[in-house]
Amino acid sequence: MNDQERLTEDERSQLVTLLEALQTGWAVVDEAENFNYVLLVNESRSEMEGFKPSKNLIHKLERMRLIVDPDAAFGSRPREPGVHYESSAPDWEVKTIKTLLPIVYFYKVTPKGRDFLGRT
Repeated sequence: MNDQERLTEDERSQLVTLLEALQTGWAVVDEAENFNYVLLVNESRSEMEGFKPSKNLIHKLERMRLIVDPDAAFGSRPREPGVHYESSAPDWEVKTIKTLLPIVYFYKVTPKGRDFLGRT
Protein backbone atom coordinates (compact mmCIF):
# COMPACT_ATOMS: atom_id res chain seq x y z
CA MET A 1 0.00 0.00 0.00
CA ASN A 2 1.50 3.39 -0.93
CA ASP A 3 1.21 6.63 1.04
CA GLN A 4 -1.63 8.03 -1.05
CA GLU A 5 -3.79 4.97 -0.42
CA ARG A 6 -3.55 5.49 3.35
CA LEU A 7 -5.23 8.89 3.07
CA THR A 8 -8.94 9.58 2.95
CA GLU A 9 -10.15 11.93 0.21
CA ASP A 10 -10.62 14.68 2.82
CA GLU A 11 -7.10 14.12 4.18
CA ARG A 12 -5.66 14.20 0.66
CA SER A 13 -7.41 17.53 -0.01
CA GLN A 14 -6.15 18.96 3.30
CA LEU A 15 -2.67 17.59 2.60
CA VAL A 16 -2.45 19.40 -0.75
CA THR A 17 -3.68 22.66 0.81
CA LEU A 18 -1.20 22.29 3.68
CA LEU A 19 1.81 21.45 1.48
CA GLU A 20 1.06 24.36 -0.86
CA ALA A 21 0.72 26.72 2.11
CA LEU A 22 3.98 25.55 3.68
CA GLN A 23 5.80 26.04 0.37
CA THR A 24 4.65 29.65 0.29
CA GLY A 25 5.81 30.51 3.82
CA TRP A 26 2.85 29.80 6.10
CA ALA A 27 3.71 28.58 9.62
CA VAL A 28 1.83 25.98 11.67
CA VAL A 29 0.65 27.24 15.07
CA ASP A 30 -0.38 24.92 17.90
CA GLU A 31 -2.50 27.21 20.05
CA ALA A 32 -3.10 24.82 22.96
CA GLU A 33 -2.53 21.20 23.94
CA ASN A 34 -6.23 20.52 24.33
CA PHE A 35 -7.08 21.66 20.77
CA ASN A 36 -7.06 18.86 18.17
CA TYR A 37 -6.27 21.25 15.33
CA VAL A 38 -3.58 23.70 14.29
CA LEU A 39 -3.78 27.06 12.56
CA LEU A 40 -1.79 28.33 9.60
CA VAL A 41 -0.40 31.83 10.02
CA ASN A 42 1.54 33.98 7.57
CA GLU A 43 4.34 36.43 8.34
CA SER A 44 1.75 39.21 8.78
CA ARG A 45 0.20 37.09 11.54
CA SER A 46 -2.97 36.60 9.53
CA GLU A 47 -4.68 33.24 9.97
CA MET A 48 -5.63 31.18 6.94
CA GLU A 49 -9.41 31.35 6.93
CA GLY A 50 -11.48 28.18 6.89
CA PHE A 51 -8.57 25.76 7.23
CA LYS A 52 -7.70 24.07 10.53
CA PRO A 53 -5.97 20.75 9.85
CA SER A 54 -5.93 18.20 12.66
CA LYS A 55 -2.80 17.57 14.68
CA ASN A 56 -3.15 13.92 13.67
CA LEU A 57 -2.80 14.89 10.01
CA ILE A 58 0.36 16.89 10.77
CA HIS A 59 1.85 13.88 12.58
CA LYS A 60 0.85 11.59 9.71
CA LEU A 61 2.65 13.86 7.22
CA GLU A 62 5.76 13.82 9.39
CA ARG A 63 5.67 10.02 9.55
CA MET A 64 5.22 9.89 5.78
CA ARG A 65 8.23 12.21 5.51
CA LEU A 66 6.32 14.73 3.39
CA ILE A 67 7.18 17.54 5.83
CA VAL A 68 9.98 18.05 8.30
CA ASP A 69 10.43 20.34 11.28
CA PRO A 70 13.94 21.80 10.86
CA ASP A 71 13.96 22.81 14.54
CA ALA A 72 13.29 19.26 15.78
CA ALA A 73 17.03 18.67 16.16
CA PHE A 74 17.01 21.15 19.04
CA GLY A 75 14.66 18.98 21.12
CA SER A 76 11.10 19.32 22.26
CA ARG A 77 9.48 22.68 22.78
CA PRO A 78 7.73 23.04 26.10
CA ARG A 79 4.97 25.58 26.30
CA GLU A 80 6.39 28.70 27.88
CA PRO A 81 4.26 30.83 30.16
CA GLY A 82 3.46 34.28 28.87
CA VAL A 83 2.62 37.13 31.19
CA HIS A 84 0.52 40.20 30.58
CA TYR A 85 -1.08 42.72 32.88
CA GLU A 86 -4.62 44.02 33.07
CA SER A 87 -6.28 46.73 35.07
CA SER A 88 -9.72 48.24 35.06
CA ALA A 89 -11.68 51.00 36.69
CA PRO A 90 -12.67 51.87 39.36
CA ASP A 91 -9.70 50.77 41.47
CA TRP A 92 -7.13 50.34 38.64
CA GLU A 93 -5.60 47.41 40.50
CA VAL A 94 -3.11 45.67 38.22
CA LYS A 95 -3.63 41.94 37.75
CA THR A 96 -0.94 39.61 36.47
CA ILE A 97 -2.32 37.17 33.92
CA LYS A 98 -0.26 34.09 33.01
CA THR A 99 -1.09 32.00 29.97
CA LEU A 100 0.74 29.31 28.02
CA LEU A 101 2.00 30.60 24.70
CA PRO A 102 1.31 28.84 21.40
CA ILE A 103 4.06 26.84 19.68
CA VAL A 104 4.99 27.89 16.15
CA TYR A 105 6.41 25.33 13.72
CA PHE A 106 8.17 26.30 10.50
CA TYR A 107 7.74 23.01 8.67
CA LYS A 108 9.53 22.50 5.38
CA VAL A 109 8.17 20.43 2.51
CA THR A 110 10.57 17.60 1.72
CA PRO A 111 11.51 16.46 -1.79
CA LYS A 112 9.12 13.55 -1.23
CA GLY A 113 6.37 16.07 -0.37
CA ARG A 114 7.08 18.11 -3.51
CA ASP A 115 6.97 14.90 -5.55
CA PHE A 116 3.62 14.03 -3.93
CA LEU A 117 2.27 17.48 -4.91
CA GLY A 118 3.50 16.99 -8.47
CA ARG A 119 1.57 13.71 -8.76
CA THR A 120 -1.74 15.06 -7.43
